[in-house]
Amino acid sequence: MLPIYLGIYIFMLAILWGFFLVARHHSYKFKHFSTNIAPVTNLLLVFLIILSIVGFFTIFSLWENTKIIKIDPTQKSTQTYY
Repeated sequence: MLPIYLGIYIFMLAILWGFFLVARHHSYKFKHFSTNIAPVTNLLLVFLIILSIVGFFTIFSLWENTKIIKIDPTQKSTQTYY
């Protein structure tokens, strides 16, 4: 399941980073119209980098925390059900 989770996450990141790159290109194109465009896109860049890294750590930490419980069919239960 890890490759599937990583594939979905990387696909979503590619879409988000694609939108960001288009917005960044337009911010440089229209930077003389507003003084707020450059700081906002820089803030978005930092925010996307942090979210990307945290997302990868989250996927890998959730993957490592999954535990497989093995049931031994030869062992009898100590509980009695009435």
